[in-house]
Amino acid sequence: MKGNIVVFEGAGKKLQLQEREIPTLKSGEILIKNLYTTICGSDLHTFSGIRSEKTPTVLGHEIVGRIVRLDADHPRIDQAGNKLLEGDLVTWAIYCSHPQQEWLDKGMPQKSEHLFKYGHAQVLEEDAFHGGLSEYCILRAHTCVLKLPNELPVPIAATINCALATVAGAIRLAGPLEKKMCLLQVWAFWEMLLPQ
Repeated sequence: MKGNIVVFEGAGKKLQLQEREIPTLKSGEILIKNLYTTICGSDLHTFSGIRSEKTPTVLGHEIVGRIVRLDADHPRIDQAGNKLLEGDLVTWAIYCSHPQQEWLDKGMPQKSEHLFKYGHAQVLEEDAFHGGLSEYCILRAHTCVLKLPNELPVPIAATINCALATVAGAIRLAGPLEKKMCLLQVWAFWEMLLPQ
């Protein structure tokens, strides 16, 4: 089975459409058919050269897709305890890592050692399907996956795992907001509808 990826090779360079063989799933992985991605500020910074990433890469980490295949070792439940099946609409966290108690105790699992970030990883011969600007995405073991209701519009759902998660994290760190003045900044997102 093959799929397409859109490869970013550096600021000022044209994006390249490439066809790649989809590798066999490793233990605990999920193969996703990407349906929709938004382009985050960090993607724009990388694209314009303000932010540095290892290249080549496939940008996009705010993604919604449908499960194509679950490896036999995957627990088949999402972060909320819902059963996961092929065909389910899902989104997932921008990062994954093996659970490490030290960072869990600090409330910062996204800073664990051997951290992997979707939409920020280098394209390798055997590992290319990990960004939103691709036809498929392979979710690694220990990725926080959330099953979505089919009636939820995918443009809204795509922002859950980064934009809304960032806001939720900021509110959590701010503590109680009662009797506090808050500034809400709204950012415009570029959207890309992927072929279905």
